[in-house]
Amino acid sequence: MAKGALSQADRAKVKTRLCGTRKVPGEWVQNLPAARDFLLKQDPVLVRTTAGLHHMISLLASEKAVGFDLETTGLCPHRNYAVVAGFGTEGGDSWLVDIKALAPELKDWQPGDGPINPMKRRPCPEALLPLKAFLESPDRPVLVGTSLQFDLQFCMALGMYPREKIFCTQLAHRILNAGKEDDGALFSSLQWCAGSLLGLWVSKDEQFEEGRSWADNTIGRI
Repeated sequence: MAKGALSQADRAKVKTRLCGTRKVPGEWVQNLPAARDFLLKQDPVLVRTTAGLHHMISLLASEKAVGFDLETTGLCPHRNYAVVAGFGTEGGDSWLVDIKALAPELKDWQPGDGPINPMKRRPCPEALLPLKAFLESPDRPVLVGTSLQFDLQFCMALGMYPREKIFCTQLAHRILNAGKEDDGALFSSLQWCAGSLLGLWVSKDEQFEEGRSWADNTIGRI
């Protein structure tokens, strides 16, 4: 075992402390307070119109940094597409941009669509041009997220090319803790970072279950 590496038993203890006690496969009882209860002032505002997009951008422009995350239909930016873009501020405000509502022409690649050319630049859907301008602006706030290389690939598939002021918490955590652990998937995940550094629980299940609930029940729609 490499110097500084944790044993399987030690890793299991750490994961139980952060993630909870496993009841059945795929289901955990959390031991930490939920992140959304501490970090959000209220449920996110759902953005489904171009006017709403402009309004959100005008509010985000004054921030020093904003949280950024995409939800997608799959893992391949050449076959799948982003359906929701999430933004959040240090003050607890948050927005969910319904990309599918703004650009209903987007769809997953199908075998009958012809060959995939990953070198071909795709045009940005017209309704998302305000978002493109914001993400590509050198004057925008720092984009903060986890595993942002994933999100940036899907941005590029939408014709958006953010190039500056990007901070990936996963990459930063790996650099700061290089050589200390031997399980990168466990020790650099969003769940691990939030639990060990902030003492908060982040559930991947919320991205599906709670996200759909917010989309259906969000009070603020713009």
